[in-house]
Amino acid sequence: MKLHETQKSQYSTLVVVQLEQQLIGVVLELGLLKLDGTLVKLGMPEHPRAAPAPALVFGRHPLAGSLIGGIAETQEMLDSCAEHEVRPEIEVITTDYINEAYKRMLVSDVRYRFVIDTQSLRA
Repeated sequence: MKLHETQKSQYSTLVVVQLEQQLIGVVLELGLLKLDGTLVKLGMPEHPRAAPAPALVFGRHPLAGSLIGGIAETQEMLDSCAEHEVRPEIEVITTDYINEAYKRMLVSDVRYRFVIDTQSLRA
């Protein structure tokens, strides 16, 4: 993930969904926050992750977490993503590629989320 200068230190709250193969680290996440900005982690990672004390202390960043978010919180996150033009990185696949995509997922050969093109169902 490349960050432009205008993207750094702009968020008061940053909500991050836990992924086992997380591409963005805690240090980078904290760097996206304004002074006193809160880092919110959703979900439970399989393995514990360390939070760097200097980045937390000098940025005065509290941490928060939740196993789930409600409808209102989810809508707020989606609205914020739309406002800041945050979009998912995806790999569109056809239905005949589903088995191969699953095999790739099992060996961690996936960089983006797979999205199945439902138009390929008609073929």
